[in-house]
Amino acid sequence: MVVQAAFLSLSRCSRWVSVTCAAMVSCFVLALTLVPSDLEARRIERLRLEPVTMAEISVLLGQGDALHGALTKQDDEQVEVVLRDLQLAIARAVQASARLKIHERSHLIKILDSMGENLEIARNSGSDERRERLAEVFNMLANLVRIYAVEARFKIFFCSRDKMTWVQTKPRGVYPFPEAGERDCALRAP
Repeated sequence: MVVQAAFLSLSRCSRWVSVTCAAMVSCFVLALTLVPSDLEARRIERLRLEPVTMAEISVLLGQGDALHGALTKQDDEQVEVVLRDLQLAIARAVQASARLKIHERSHLIKILDSMGENLEIARNSGSDERRERLAEVFNMLANLVRIYAVEARFKIFFCSRDKMTWVQTKPRGVYPFPEAGERDCALRAP
């Protein structure tokens, strides 16, 4: 009799546990469906600045795309022209950022200043140093695309061989330094 009562009590308890477990699993699944994916969260987190500054950042990224095109064509004269235009675009973006609040401006200014310093060194250095500095400029342009809500036409690409990132507008990735050998390593970064 005691065994039978214990068994009955245990079966009621196990039904209660299974109902409770089922409810907990249902709540967990519901919570997972309500949490946005990482990609959606990244898109939400991109910063929007006032329109004039965003326009100057778009011009700057456009010059970065022009630099990418000149490098892939190995047109040294065009590269020099684009480097000068890129420095002017940086100066205009810095000037436009004066309209921003200080907390919005400080990070942008650090990126732009560093990009300008790397461009200046790249313009006045030999091929190995120049390539390293231009790779840094491309990385900073990619950071602008990652951080700010820029036009969707600017895409980030990545080469796993040398860990380089760059920005371009063409849908098929092309490594920006063809003199380093044929690189078929361009992957679209999220």
